[in-house]
Amino acid sequence: MFFVGIVVMNRVIRVAVFFLLVLFGIRFAPQLINQIKKSYIPFFTKTTTIGLIKIDGKITDFRWYREQLKDLFTTSRVKAIVLDISSVGGYSGSCNILFDEIIALKKDHPKPIVSFVENVCASGAYYVAAATDQIITSPSAMLGSIGTVIPLLHFEKLLEHVHVGYDTVSTGDYKNSGNPYMSQTVQGRAMLQELCDGAYQQFVGDIARVRSRLPITSKDSWANGRIFIGTQAVKIGLADELGSFSTVEARVKKLVPFEGKIRWVVKRKPTTWFVRLFGNVESLSTFIHAFFMRHSSQISS
Repeated sequence: MFFVGIVVMNRVIRVAVFFLLVLFGIRFAPQLINQIKKSYIPFFTKTTTIGLIKIDGKITDFRWYREQLKDLFTTSRVKAIVLDISSVGGYSGSCNILFDEIIALKKDHPKPIVSFVENVCASGAYYVAAATDQIITSPSAMLGSIGTVIPLLHFEKLLEHVHVGYDTVSTGDYKNSGNPYMSQTVQGRAMLQELCDGAYQQFVGDIARVRSRLPITSKDSWANGRIFIGTQAVKIGLADELGSFSTVEARVKKLVPFEGKIRWVVKRKPTTWFVRLFGNVESLSTFIHAFFMRHSSQISS
């Protein structure tokens, strides 16, 4: 009886293990098959590799984007690059550098690069897009907002209301310019305006240099901070073509020697757990950043 019990128990264990393996296979087999397809099928089918960089949210640093651009431009199997842009802009310095990087990489490693706008490509994000060979936009997307701004918060009256004093010991007539806890002097405000104007001239000059339909002589009509929808943007020369992502795929196929299917190499900037959980709360994060940065006036475009 003891021996029979062991045999029965072994059979039960084997049956249980079998069903567990079946359940495991049902659960993970599709992912495993897809991974095998992604890893090995490209070796046996004809494909053309296209790089895709997603530019989402505010552009506050150029380094990650530069690394991805350099990698795609210098990888010979990548035949073209697409920038999928959904951004309202960013810091003028970061956007300026990305513009220059794209221009330089195009010269050193010639290959087509196209921008696609689904929803928004404004201000500094447009600065980046302008460096690419073509801009394709959806008809109702928003483009433009070409201009520069220095946000200035004013907390001095709030401090007075709560009976809190604030003062600084500083050297230099302009050191407190942009300080949100102190009233702006005429000289300090004039300096900030000069900085803003200088960044604007750089911004507009670069765009006019690479976009033939946007001459500097008519900048008051396209570089006045106005936002245009996609149809208007194409009409005045801010964008080149209306369409969807299928239009981008069709355009890329015409720009490079193409065979088989497109094999996308997607580059997406890592996000924080907060953004993954709550989405891109760009305006809120920008306000919080400005609130705690006390004495920092950053030019945005």
